[in-house]
Amino acid sequence: SSVVIATKSEYKDWVKLNDKEYKDQKERFQKNLISKAASLTGLPFHKSEITFSATPLTLKYYSGNINGGILGLEPSINYRDRFYFTSEIKNLILTGADSSLGGGFNAAMYSGIIAAKKILMPGLGY
Repeated sequence: SSVVIATKSEYKDWVKLNDKEYKDQKERFQKNLISKAASLTGLPFHKSEITFSATPLTLKYYSGNINGGILGLEPSINYRDRFYFTSEIKNLILTGADSSLGGGFNAAMYSGIIAAKKILMPGLGY
């Protein structure tokens, strides 16, 4: 199972930190979020095999979005013309933050789910 815990964080609060401060703050932030989530849900997060976190700096680095924004490409009047995970190359499934309307972090996760379903359950018409 996977769990995503998200909270608001400002780019300006991260960009001013040096490398050591950044690493320390990121670790503290992650531990606090996991602790709060565990106390609210009762889920055994302490048994997690893998945990990772991303800051607005991480998101900017990998997406190129201004200030690490999570929303991806700006929706436009031509949004119906977007490719919705398909390409002209047989068996190539497009995934990522800008692969469907809305874009960003959630679209990236959703596109991975759609890709897996297209591969594992091709008859469902995703």
